[in-house]
Amino acid sequence: MTKTDYVRWLMATFEQVRSEKTANGYVNVPRSIGLTSVVEGKIRLTPDGERVRQSKDRDILFGILAKNILGIDEIMEFLKTTQEPQTRQTYWHSSKRISVSNGRPLPRSTSASCG
Repeated sequence: MTKTDYVRWLMATFEQVRSEKTANGYVNVPRSIGLTSVVEGKIRLTPDGERVRQSKDRDILFGILAKNILGIDEIMEFLKTTQEPQTRQTYWHSSKRISVSNGRPLPRSTSASCG
């Protein structure tokens, strides 16, 4: 499937996806976590993506997330053990920024969008 086909499918399938910009953001999520890649202009499942598709096993998916997203284990442990409810603002101020394994940092939310 091409990226254009994927964007069109997302917009046709999910009513909350109303713009190409939003759909393009969703296209990048599986790639960022190691489930898809682009090969010769087409989006394909990676071997890890294929394992998740075949097994539908959440533990396998979490292992892939932990392998590809720095800090996911620590964040999950923090959220599991904290005694106070977490808002987006509390989360950003109390944790390290997460970086995708390819070295590109995720954008930091502005204080206007926190909370």
